[in-house]
Amino acid sequence: MLNFAVEIKQKNIHIKKHTIMKKLTTILAMALMAVMTVSLFVSCDEDDEIAYTLNGTWTGNLSAYYQDRWGLVGDHYRTTITFYQDGTGEEIDYDVRSPYRDHWYCPFLWTVNNGTITLRYKDSEWNPVYIYDYSLSDNYFSGYMDDGTNRDIVFRFVYDGSFDWNPFYELYDRGYAKGNNVLTRSSAGKKAVAMGAFAKTNQ
Repeated sequence: MLNFAVEIKQKNIHIKKHTIMKKLTTILAMALMAVMTVSLFVSCDEDDEIAYTLNGTWTGNLSAYYQDRWGLVGDHYRTTITFYQDGTGEEIDYDVRSPYRDHWYCPFLWTVNNGTITLRYKDSEWNPVYIYDYSLSDNYFSGYMDDGTNRDIVFRFVYDGSFDWNPFYELYDRGYAKGNNVLTRSSAGKKAVAMGAFAKTNQ
């Protein structure tokens, strides 16, 4: 009789331990789900904030450095890039001394995911560009672009509320893109256009 009572007591203790462990496991699982949900919302909120700040036009310097057999070389451009709220955008790289004669223009699509800004240019020959090491405020945007090559692409932009795209649009509307030293690539909607010195380097 004593052994039976001891056995019942041990079973009750085992059941209580099992119940406690089950409750702890449930509580931990719920806590983990809550943390993951909060993280997801924070991430989405951060992405929305980045996209909101990014919206608009930025102008500055863009430099691409790469190694050849003679050492470090690079290309340097004046660049203006506009991000629209609908996820589209347009970029133009140009010679500041002759912007309407020597430039490269291309529309793109953009997204922000987990803090990484992705640009997908409508010129199909270009890889997507990822921007994940950067500093962004209401007035300044600087950092590095990764286009999947061995180039180091550095940019430093300031917010530009006065840039006028119309002179470039007018060039294309007049059919200027059919002239000499001009390279165009068709895409959905707008075209990627290289003019002057930029066309020569892209052909």
